[in-house]
Amino acid sequence: MVQPTRPPANGFVAAARKVYNPLGFAKGYNFVLFFIFFGAFMGFTLARFEYLNFSIFCGPGGAAPGECFYYQKRIEQIGIKMHLGAILPASFLACFQFVPVIRHKVLLFHRINGYLIILLSLVSTAGIFMFLRNAFGGGIETQTGVGLLSIMFIGSMMLAFINIKKLQIEQHRAWMLRAWFYAGSIITIRLIQITAATVISNMGTYYVSRPCDQVAFMVDNVNRTLALYPDCASYFSGENPGQQTVVHADLPGATSAAEAGAAVGMVFGMAVWLALAIHAIGIEIYLHLTPAEAERLRNVSYKRQLEAGLHPAGRAGITADRIGDSEKWQPGDRSGQNRSGHEDVDPYFYVPASNTDKVNYIRREVYDPIEALGSSATWYVAELEDLEETLVIGCGTVRNTDDCRARGTHLVANKLKNTIVVCPSYFFNNGAVASDEAEEQSMSTWRLERKLLPAAGFALLHEVSHITSVVGDFEYWTDELASTDHAYPPSECIKLPDLRRINNAQNYALFALDVRTNPGYTSKQVDMDIKDPQQFALRWLRAGVSGKTEEP
Repeated sequence: MVQPTRPPANGFVAAARKVYNPLGFAKGYNFVLFFIFFGAFMGFTLARFEYLNFSIFCGPGGAAPGECFYYQKRIEQIGIKMHLGAILPASFLACFQFVPVIRHKVLLFHRINGYLIILLSLVSTAGIFMFLRNAFGGGIETQTGVGLLSIMFIGSMMLAFINIKKLQIEQHRAWMLRAWFYAGSIITIRLIQITAATVISNMGTYYVSRPCDQVAFMVDNVNRTLALYPDCASYFSGENPGQQTVVHADLPGATSAAEAGAAVGMVFGMAVWLALAIHAIGIEIYLHLTPAEAERLRNVSYKRQLEAGLHPAGRAGITADRIGDSEKWQPGDRSGQNRSGHEDVDPYFYVPASNTDKVNYIRREVYDPIEALGSSATWYVAELEDLEETLVIGCGTVRNTDDCRARGTHLVANKLKNTIVVCPSYFFNNGAVASDEAEEQSMSTWRLERKLLPAAGFALLHEVSHITSVVGDFEYWTDELASTDHAYPPSECIKLPDLRRINNAQNYALFALDVRTNPGYTSKQVDMDIKDPQQFALRWLRAGVSGKTEEP
């Protein structure tokens, strides 16, 4: 379950979070888009599951008028059955692939389901080409449009498959989104088709040629067929089995099923091209509006490719900087600038001094939320029953907290439950951890000797950077939740690879300690002088977990 990073703006947002946070959505707009597009896709799919019964599909209210005439032929009947029998289950299962909590919590299902969807999609697309020649009149514009849609759908799915096999997650996401948005154009095709058919029917000036055998199948009465379409006399006499006749396109006021079939058939090709263009442009707009998510996933890809031994890490899949002329991507470099050995860099995150965008981003997404806990907690105190949006700091014992039994453990953070457990050693250890003197000694030793002494505030800051609801928006977290623990000694922290350095909780605590003990590095300092501990405790409780008074 994803935890919110800030208090809800109103009651509606608070109620909405109880719906979309358990599904794994961190941001409301993502859930809204999912609900609209995949909700419609799921509804459309479920409404057509009855078509798996071929007699229902070719019965009243099923396929478009005249389409089932060609499905009497064995090859085309096999094709439509293959298509419906594969694409409907594939579409149903695909909707679950885009639910974040399933991807994160039930990864095995996500993988097996993905393989099954790809297999079903291949079968369904093969079926399309078995009946495409005569679909909706069989016009060239229809055949090329449906053919292109099928190629784009399968091509995107294959690119997504290749990329995930190379652990190129951001490309897998992009191509899978493309594939199913292309497939989803079938809904838009239907809307455009019905609208256009109604428009041309009202105009009353559109006609189309149809074979007499199909017309006779739709009218289902020889005498009435001859009365409406006298050109078909040569067909019934056997003189010309391939005789065609002109049919008026009219959907709402049709005098026969042939006129309704002509109306929906002659606009189908146009609907395919227009709907495909709308969906193709729409998904590209979405992908270009979410570069932060793509960058976050690319950093995740970099980590997993390193662990799997794939080379080159970060671009082992099909990426623009590997097969094209794009600038080489650098892990953890949000601005995309190449690092120079002659430029001043921060030792804890390896951020160039000139890269102010990334410096500000780290401050905004990691340090500012921690600092803001003080003001946010005022609201939480009034709403303590909503523990999902409250950072809880509690005391543990070696009896009830397994992690506290480990030697040297002072605090334990649970990323997803918004809790930090304080172990007994945090309060004792001869005062070396939790005391004002220890805090002052820690800062003094760091300032003069660059040696790290354990202190309560330092340890607490370290643990807060593990809490997803506080820092979960940061795009560089490799586990997509919060900071992790790769190293503790300062000498080891600054030697970490770039991506681990920006993910290591101790690096954030060390940077904060550096800023605290060297005032020249910052414009804001924390006042550690407390005149009245009792009043301070009350102010701390009301203000929140940041506690200390701040002044310029």
